[in-house]
Amino acid sequence: MASKFPRAQAPALPEPANQYSPLWASKFNNILRIYFRQLDSELRRISTGLVVSEKTYTAPTGNYTITTTNYLVEYTTGSFTVTLPTAAGIQGHEFQIKNSGTGSITVDADGTETIDGSLTKTLVQYDAMKIMSNGINWIIV
Repeated sequence: MASKFPRAQAPALPEPANQYSPLWASKFNNILRIYFRQLDSELRRISTGLVVSEKTYTAPTGNYTITTTNYLVEYTTGSFTVTLPTAAGIQGHEFQIKNSGTGSITVDADGTETIDGSLTKTLVQYDAMKIMSNGINWIIV
């Protein structure tokens, strides 16, 4: 069975590959898990640690609250507020926000959380922002 991942990223199996029969794979919280049955019938799970990228595009036409399934949020018209989810519990999660329209977009952190020390940031036409959770607040990267 050919791998879709470069060999350098593939996890090492404890035994030679011909000692396993692949059963299924699953993805949860961006971790790919591959389940194998060893020829001696012992079930093994290999958690690869590979991040499976599912970058999504969203183009809201009004105020919008980002969820962890979003990646790129682009506004093409109007002035609106986009609200970030809480930074707690999603350390390392990134979002990109782009204002392609003529209005202004206010990026609002959740509650008292901040974006580089501010409760809000404003994007004018053609501005973009890439932000990442540090587990407590949002940082512009």
